[in-house]
Amino acid sequence: MQRISIREEPSLTALFPQYIPNRVTVRLTTGQVLTEELRDAPGGARVPMTDEQFEDKFNRLVQPFASDVQRASILSHVWGIEKLADLSPLFACMTLDSVPDPVPPVHDRGD
Repeated sequence: MQRISIREEPSLTALFPQYIPNRVTVRLTTGQVLTEELRDAPGGARVPMTDEQFEDKFNRLVQPFASDVQRASILSHVWGIEKLADLSPLFACMTLDSVPDPVPPVHDRGD
């Protein structure tokens, strides 16, 4: 049994590029159907992230590669960027402790 399917919805595609809409529908084993649709994800001009959302996303994505102290230093420099005479201190604290292995592509683009 195929558990995941992806289909284009022309009415959503027609909204692009003004919006980047998405709809997810989940059918539970009980038969209940749950659907959520967004025209824009948080982080865009129309749906900006809060500072807390930004920090949460940053920490979630960078946590595997930088210590708590290093992440706090990067965020401190980012939030105070307008006070920096040059960006050297920001770049210095952004040198990560490790670099992730490249993720292989999910499918061949035919290159």
